[in-house]
Amino acid sequence: MVAITVVLAAVLYVMVNQFITPVTPGRTLGAEIRKSQDGTTWVLTFVSVPPGLGMGETKLTILRADGTTNLTATAFSSLSGCPAYTSGTCFDGDGDASVNVTERLLLQSAWYPRGRVIIADATSILFDRDFL
Repeated sequence: MVAITVVLAAVLYVMVNQFITPVTPGRTLGAEIRKSQDGTTWVLTFVSVPPGLGMGETKLTILRADGTTNLTATAFSSLSGCPAYTSGTCFDGDGDASVNVTERLLLQSAWYPRGRVIIADATSILFDRDFL
């Protein structure tokens, strides 16, 4: 009787364990947003970046204060090459194919006086914050 109970418990444990997936923390990107000293540019500096984040799959979306889209999802790779601005934005980085700490997004405040910045990759939203 004891042996049967132990075997059934083991089988039940194996079956239930297959359905339970461990909770993994979400991928996030940490950034600071501030205005440049002359007030012409929003500077978004990356302070933490998930490993393996590439320029091609990482996209920037900017919403106006009323929630309408000001910049549709645009890959960071399309924004590189500061000081040339694409749609009032540029990615100021080291020129490689990955996103790294201390690299920056620059947003011209004439195009984007205030609103919301959303940065996402193919699987999740990494950063979502208002700028005023």
